[in-house]
Amino acid sequence: MASPGEHPDEHLGEAETITLISSRKIEAILATDDKNAAAFAKPIPTVNTWQLVRLCFRAREVTWEEVRTLWILFQKSGGIVPYAINSEAKFQDYIEH
Repeated sequence: MASPGEHPDEHLGEAETITLISSRKIEAILATDDKNAAAFAKPIPTVNTWQLVRLCFRAREVTWEEVRTLWILFQKSGGIVPYAINSEAKFQDYIEH
C-alpha cells in the first residue's frame, strides 16, 4: 500500500487490519481517512473520521459544541477537512442531516 518515497511501514497498521479482517472473515467496519486503504479494503465497509463524528452526534454521545470544537481544532492543527464540509455551515448541515 505504500507509495514510492514512503517509509515501508507507513501503512502497516491499515494493511495488517485489512488482512486480519479478510483472513479471519470478521464482520467489521474499517475506520480510516486513507482513501487508498479504503479502496484496497473493499469489500470491507469503511468509514472516515467525520462519518464517525456524525454517528456519535446522532447517537447523542457528543454535543454540537463538542463536534464543532473538534472540527475547529482539527483545522487549527493543520488538518484539511473534505471540501464538502469546508465551512461551518456546510459542516453543521452534514452533521445534523
